[in-house]
Amino acid sequence: MHALCFYESPVGGRYDQVEFHIDGDIKDYDRNYLNDIKDTVAKMLECQANEIFINGVKAGNSFYLCIAIKKKYTNKILSLDPINISSLRTLQIDFFKIGDQKISTGALLINSITISGAEQILHISFKTQDELFVSDKENICLVDSAGKILNSGFESAYYPSGSHTVTDDLDFLFVDTNGVHKLSPDGVIATPFYSPAPYCIHSSHINGDMLVGSFGKVTRYDRNGRKLNVINYPHVRYFHPIYITENKNGDIWTSDLWLTAVTVVDRSGGHRFDYTGPYSHFRPRALCADVLGHVLVCDCHNDSVYLLDQDGNFLYLLLTQEIHEIYHPTALCVDDQHNLYIGQEYSNTICVYKYLQNTDVKHSTDQKHYSKNTEIRAPKRLGKKRSNKVGDPYYAT
Repeated sequence: MHALCFYESPVGGRYDQVEFHIDGDIKDYDRNYLNDIKDTVAKMLECQANEIFINGVKAGNSFYLCIAIKKKYTNKILSLDPINISSLRTLQIDFFKIGDQKISTGALLINSITISGAEQILHISFKTQDELFVSDKENICLVDSAGKILNSGFESAYYPSGSHTVTDDLDFLFVDTNGVHKLSPDGVIATPFYSPAPYCIHSSHINGDMLVGSFGKVTRYDRNGRKLNVINYPHVRYFHPIYITENKNGDIWTSDLWLTAVTVVDRSGGHRFDYTGPYSHFRPRALCADVLGHVLVCDCHNDSVYLLDQDGNFLYLLLTQEIHEIYHPTALCVDDQHNLYIGQEYSNTICVYKYLQNTDVKHSTDQKHYSKNTEIRAPKRLGKKRSNKVGDPYYAT
């Protein structure tokens, strides 16, 4: 491998300079890799080889590849559809710049929902395209797609926590110090069963079971409230589980406030692994699984959302403060159209992103990933090193 060095050549009057930000360390790449990027861009723009050339490598938080492109193609690259742009993500390009314009190759913001009167967004439960259940530090409310509050008669039990969930039958379940409560679609509240001092709850989309996290344990109940099993020490170590979800393979993922880790067990409660994050400081909050069996995790300390495979291997940073301007992400969920909803601790606005390029499950094994808990290269303020492996071609749009 021939080492790359930083340089920049002038751009002629018939060309514009486009700077592609490579999320990696320059010493891990060679000229062939840069040529792959140039060829990919040329193919996207449908231009000839003599209409595009590499004219520099610039230092950045990671580094920039400068490509001179004939001016007649500048507007075309700005108007490319998200699927085309996402092909750059597989080359570890997380954004590119033309002048003062910055275009992300990752998750695409498609909507925002502001909820008047809310102090923050700590948990989101998707009901339908027209309705969401949302909680802040004190209250749980039902809102429509415009953020209008439809029902706000529920208290949020703990801070922070995933204190509510929606069943496949569209019943709303929430927990407080008195146990588990159910709000049926016709507005009737019942207490189907008592679970002592619950912190968080998740309704399984596999079999309708309910997973309830409380001090030192996770308890599985069937849809009628009958206790099926308890997962606790010595089989697995829980302290203060605050968010819980279930992956399509039956694994149970739980973020723990005191452990500052995500604990993963199989469907019977056998411990699989603990995910401790890609940085030295990790503060996990909400997590959820998607149709491909991957898990998204909020890290409110590093202002990021991570994409992991079902074995806890890091795929890549899906959202960051640097690119997406998120701060202390605490809540997330994926809807029935595979859109990602993000809530933040110091904002009353939910941001909605399109992030899945391909939801065909049969392709989901064609992935390259980082080893579990590998340290990755982050925005400059975090300063960790990332290994040189490409991300997931089925994510980002």
